[in-house]
Amino acid sequence: MASSSSFNFHIENSSLEQALWFDRYFRISLLRKIRKINQWFLLLFIIVFLLTFIPGEGIVEPQTSKILLGIVFLIFSYGCAIFLLERFGESLQTAAHSLFRENIAELLSFQALHATQSAITYATRKGFLAVDSGALLFFLLKENPTIEFVLERMLLDTQELKTALEQQLRSQVLRLRKTTELAFAPDFQLTLRQAVDSAGQERHEKAEVEDVLNAIAHHNVFFKQYLIEHRFLPERDILNVTRWHYQSRVKIAEQKKFWLKKNLRRYGSFGKDWASGYTITLDQFGYDISKEVMALRFPRAIGHAKEKDAIERVLSRQQVNNVLLIGNPGSGRKRLIQDLASTSALGECRNPLLNYKRVVELDLAHLGATTGSLEETESILAEIFREVMTAGNIILVIDELHNFVGSEMSPAAGGINVSSVLSSYLRMSEFPFIAVTTFAGFHRYLEQNPSLLTFFEQVEVTELSQSETLEVLQETVPSFEALHKKFISYPSLQAIIAYADKYIQAVPFPKKALDLLDESVGYLARTPDKILLPLHVAKIVSERTQIPVGEIEASEKKILLDLESLIHKRIVNQAEAVREVASALRRARTEIATRKGPMGSFLFLGPTGVGKTETAKALAAIYFGSESRMIRLDMSEFQNTQDVDRLLGTPIQDGLLCTAVREDPFSLLLLDELEKAHPNILNLFLQVLDEGHITDGLGRKTDFRHTIIIATSNAGYQLILQA
Repeated sequence: MASSSSFNFHIENSSLEQALWFDRYFRISLLRKIRKINQWFLLLFIIVFLLTFIPGEGIVEPQTSKILLGIVFLIFSYGCAIFLLERFGESLQTAAHSLFRENIAELLSFQALHATQSAITYATRKGFLAVDSGALLFFLLKENPTIEFVLERMLLDTQELKTALEQQLRSQVLRLRKTTELAFAPDFQLTLRQAVDSAGQERHEKAEVEDVLNAIAHHNVFFKQYLIEHRFLPERDILNVTRWHYQSRVKIAEQKKFWLKKNLRRYGSFGKDWASGYTITLDQFGYDISKEVMALRFPRAIGHAKEKDAIERVLSRQQVNNVLLIGNPGSGRKRLIQDLASTSALGECRNPLLNYKRVVELDLAHLGATTGSLEETESILAEIFREVMTAGNIILVIDELHNFVGSEMSPAAGGINVSSVLSSYLRMSEFPFIAVTTFAGFHRYLEQNPSLLTFFEQVEVTELSQSETLEVLQETVPSFEALHKKFISYPSLQAIIAYADKYIQAVPFPKKALDLLDESVGYLARTPDKILLPLHVAKIVSERTQIPVGEIEASEKKILLDLESLIHKRIVNQAEAVREVASALRRARTEIATRKGPMGSFLFLGPTGVGKTETAKALAAIYFGSESRMIRLDMSEFQNTQDVDRLLGTPIQDGLLCTAVREDPFSLLLLDELEKAHPNILNLFLQVLDEGHITDGLGRKTDFRHTIIIATSNAGYQLILQA
């Protein structure tokens, strides 16, 4: 066996050595295929045998029934033998760990170790000087069809890759005849070591084939270059796809084992709710989220670990056990509540007191539409809250609470003011309660009612990161593929996240990415194409935002190349200004960026009438499509510090600057007569020009990276005229 002085790898000392020996002679994959074929033959002969008992003249003569019965028993016995052999081989593959954990072969899964052994055997037979990671990759692809699916998800040609690897193997350096031992190449050693380390980080019991493939992408020069040529980052993209594949594989395998306790829990229990009180009125006006998550197979929230812990911690208190979830729509507030309902239904909450609770959302809009008076509404609300307390197994949820909380100065937007009735129950520990609101609703309504807020622990729901959003999309992909019978590629998911981040500001992750995926697959379903590609996503983004993205089309290319001449059809002279603006647009469109700020920022100086504003209008009309795509602010209207709120916005008022740019990020912003604005107003634009974003009055980031900013001024025009 191959060896290395500093590399402890000995297959013969591994606990899986017997499994490898068994598979060498019986081939478990072949046994599995034979068993499935045998099942079909058994079913066929059973049907033929049963036909002999049909009254009258049957298809088969009655005297042959004994022969058929004997054949059925033979096929059944043969199938049982195959089944037992298959199960015995599988039991060998899950053998207990050896005590010699320093042996790297002991830390590999059966499939990974089998591919490694095949690579070593091949290198030994061919007389190679050393076995490298290229041979390991070749046999990993050859013996594991599921790994081929990983590369196909990335739109890579596995057959082309295997052919290229075979050519590489033919050029291996051969051993001298006196050499009796095969060596381990450095990249082979590094690959297996990193595979084991990655398995530990991913909390895998052993290094799986996905861990080995990910390690090969780090250390095999040929495979790394192959990925780069296909526009992938080896260290990032292979990890993303292999992790996706492993999680899907494990999830499917667990679902098949219906007898496991965690799977049996998913079918619910009989009579558990009978131990709690009746909730007749709540059932009439409530929506049972616990039943919803059971129908959805108990979905879990990706990310938001701190928020999930905070929700459970607050609900477990004996005092002030009420949660106020604050977040923008689409940030994952509802999924957090579904996660709580799933965890509780499966009995997996950290605090056992929260297990097996019913999570019910109260529909106040329905209640308000049903009742005829405020007194009747408050009476029904009080009855519902009493039912929640006496039942003992209810966690009550009210969505958009800010619509149903008001004051003498500001009535409730939803027509029902529940603050007085609700306050009397929130102080009771038997009344666990979750309220959901937005940042705008919190500042505009709930902050005006501090006595009500004292009963809540606030939990802010932040936007998911791009990596977490990718996991959300990957989890959603199977349902879209099953519905539309289309294949969703990994590059298209990358494009969805990149485009959503750059061009869709008004909605947070993950909702904007999920919406874009939904629209893209819907568009694909209307075409003969079978695979969702980045170009399909780019087309949807362009239609939604009116921003040209993706590959530059011929018509747009012509506009970009001739931008100066097109502008000069409306503007006389001003060659330098037109040239600089056109160059900025070309750099932005080709994504050649040198700074974080806007696409371009310009200060047009000159006396009135020389064409400063007209140049901006011409640019908006020619490239942005219409002069209406120009956001014009007359800075002479912002001469006081109080005007900052007018630009940024407040909980009760949209911002003239932030709201306009959030709704139309691909536009031209004209700051007319800049010198007339208050100095504090001008300071607002320092961050915009430097970093390309600003925070509005509600704490939301407004992105200016796809905006051209043109400021005009006639300050010092006398000096310009003299020059």
